Amino acid sequence: PDLIIGLPELGQSIEKYKQMGLRTLTIGNSRVDEIIVSFEKICNLCGCQGRATELAADLLRRTEQIRFSLAKHSTVRAAVLVLSGIGPETKEFYLSGSDGYYSSLLEILNASNVISSKTISLPMLSLESLSALQPQIVFVVEGEKSDLNDLNNKLRIYLPKSKIEHLIQDYASVPGPRFINLLEDMKKIIEEFHAAAQSR
Repeated sequence: PDLIIGLPELGQSIEKYKQMGLRTLTIGNSRVDEIIVSFEKICNLCGCQGRATELAADLLRRTEQIRFSLAKHSTVRAAVLVLSGIGPETKEFYLSGSDGYYSSLLEILNASNVISSKTISLPMLSLESLSALQPQIVFVVEGEKSDLNDLNNKLRIYLPKSKIEHLIQDYASVPGPRFINLLEDMKKIIEEFHAAAQSR
């Protein structure tokens, strides 16, 4: 290969490729600012610097527009429940914590993550415990349409006052330049929440 791109957690593997004389690039994708910088780095290495600068500027502009449009509202308490695994035998969930990509999105959306600790698996924090944290919105990130009837029933029981929203688009579960699409989807949901609250 002409170029091997990897995340920081693959450090040892990347180092081995370097020792083999292969060209490597380590990028970050845990925060929006990291994603934009990584996008520019990849494009620059691929010889499309001008287009990269233009697209990165557009991502930044749209991100700041979203931040500004929600800044006038009160901060929303939110939780992000992420589906991991694809089959009934491997399907599990984790709650995105303060160390995760989704917290970076919530910050832009003027929403606070009710999980102040690091990312944890759902069995380690029960739905009863999540209910005690009183999230106003729970984003369920699927990345595709899944059979989650059992989870939905439990969410309705333990979080009857929370707005439950499923994010089934493929870009919802993959940190990358399409984060802007997910931000726009989540912005619409939060705006609907504020509109409903004002009409009560």
